[in-house]
Amino acid sequence: MSELNLRLLADTHWYRKINTDNVEPITWGKDKKCGFLKNICYDTTTTYEEFKFQIGCSFHHEGVGGPMSDPYMDGCLFNAPFRDYVCSDEEARFYWLGNTAQFFGAKSKCFESTVVSEGGVNFNWGAACHRY
Repeated sequence: MSELNLRLLADTHWYRKINTDNVEPITWGKDKKCGFLKNICYDTTTTYEEFKFQIGCSFHHEGVGGPMSDPYMDGCLFNAPFRDYVCSDEEARFYWLGNTAQFFGAKSKCFESTVVSEGGVNFNWGAACHRY
């Protein structure tokens, strides 16, 4: 969780004390200036890591995914994990049994990788879930 999420929870007054010792830094859009917010979907000359339009790791390495949109993004695409390819989801391992070199669980993140076990299936996405 980011510090922003924890501060929002604290402001609801449902929680007396919030432990911020293990917060994750917010790096999405960091040091990108105004062009990042104003021209993000329309700028064809600047490449932002947050918006790479190919199958691979999501920005925060939660899982393998590709370009998606939602109603709050005004049609702007962003790289998000596929619903059944979130690395921390232990149940995802049953879906991806063909590539047994992957690891799904609490200590797993998406890494740029082409590692497959012997006889495993390589999806050629250049990304996979591995233990860290």
